[in-house]
Amino acid sequence: MGVINRQEYEDAELLMALREELNHDGNEYAFTDDEILGPFGELHCVAALPPPPQFEPADSSLYAMQIQRYQQAVRSTMVLSLTELISKISLKKAFQK
Repeated sequence: MGVINRQEYEDAELLMALREELNHDGNEYAFTDDEILGPFGELHCVAALPPPPQFEPADSSLYAMQIQRYQQAVRSTMVLSLTELISKISLKKAFQK
């Protein structure tokens, strides 16, 4: 159709496949699990996922805070990347009323 570019199409296709797989999987995943990060790392709309921090498991409070902060950074990156993709696609003339 030529309405969206190749990268937008590939991202949408990968996201739909990921959704379908996770719906039928039945497991619960965190944003930082490999099953989520792997496919998200392949998306064109994701510039770069935040690198995992060097965790300090010796101090349990610090470790929990580092894990929580990393999960929030990953989730924010995902939300912003998908919002930008959806915004780009919705601005295409074919999708406007």
